Amino acid sequence: MFFKNKITESWNSPEIELLLCCARIHISDEADARIKALVKGNIDWHLLLQVAQRNQVIPLLYATLTKRCSHALPKFTLDELNSFIRINTKRNYLLTKKLFQIIDAFNEAGIAVIPFKGPVLAQLIYGDITLRSFTDIDILVKKEDLNQAKAIVTDHGLRLTTQVPANLESKYQALDKDFQFADDKNIIKLDLHWALIHWHFASSISIERLWRNTEKVKIFNREISNFQANDLLIILCAHGSKHQWKCLQWLCDIAELIRTFEDIDWDEVISRSREHHALRAVLLGLHLAENLLDVSLPDSVLTKINNDKTMRLLATKIKGTIFQPGHDADNALSNPIFQIYLKENFSEKLKYILRSMFVPYVVDWQIVNLPKQLYFLYYILRPLKIMYKYGVKPIARKL
Repeated sequence: MFFKNKITESWNSPEIELLLCCARIHISDEADARIKALVKGNIDWHLLLQVAQRNQVIPLLYATLTKRCSHALPKFTLDELNSFIRINTKRNYLLTKKLFQIIDAFNEAGIAVIPFKGPVLAQLIYGDITLRSFTDIDILVKKEDLNQAKAIVTDHGLRLTTQVPANLESKYQALDKDFQFADDKNIIKLDLHWALIHWHFASSISIERLWRNTEKVKIFNREISNFQANDLLIILCAHGSKHQWKCLQWLCDIAELIRTFEDIDWDEVISRSREHHALRAVLLGLHLAENLLDVSLPDSVLTKINNDKTMRLLATKIKGTIFQPGHDADNALSNPIFQIYLKENFSEKLKYILRSMFVPYVVDWQIVNLPKQLYFLYYILRPLKIMYKYGVKPIARKL
């Protein structure tokens, strides 16, 4: 059963409790007292560091522990934290430098650009780019500027790593959301977006509306375009729910965004989420942030959360796996079923199932590159491949 797993013993461990108390910028008096009490107890510091690294929250853990109780940390723990922070800081500044270089090039070419996640999100909601781990740069451009933007990114020393047959690139742009680039050493990575949600996920976040609602923010005394807080909250929730909230950092982003922007228009967030067919995805992210990281939500939102039984079941599943190694990554069937439960009505569920079952995609094109006149065969090959992947192959493993 999809909902069968229970919250494990590790969920109630002092290491997880300490991590959740530390993984935030705004520490309440109650959380502060609990942190100081926990570090005096029997903490498995190796486990704490492993879970923190897997969930990409070591910078927050480091900042909290060294500020409040560094004297209580074992030397090896402090050494490992310091080592990670040096590497993280160096990488973050390197990526930020490359981001501004590319933004300048886009501006010179007259290309509108919205950098998001990465250094922009870190500075916007944490107030410091070193307090968030990130390994790539995300940039949104308008679809009509995509080819010129690709050329500029390439001119700045990044090669295209997304492998798409040339004769199918237009179909790829209709189905997907980004091209991925990297430097020769695979240290600097960049995702060039023209959309935010993969077509298969049946969400309808309006890119045109997002562009109309951008606002200017200052990052390192530079003025850049960014999403409004209401839109950014929906985007982050949709992204986390798409990936089953496999990383605590994504929930920290939600929590700190809410704490930073106290003037969020919650009626608008709910309204737009519903328009985008992403209400359950948004409520799921908000519920997890409230439940795990003590975020305050208005009564109107809490009422919607309490009324959505399916969403709360999804939340229970996530809380039972988020701190486990692998987090369902080995269960090939887990994500499609999760996405079906995430849809709020039958038509959205059916749309997702049909798109996933029959619409050809890159993985199908890579199996065999059919000429244009034989493209219709992909609509036969894809369901056969899916039946093998989710039916024949799992059964064969058990024999």
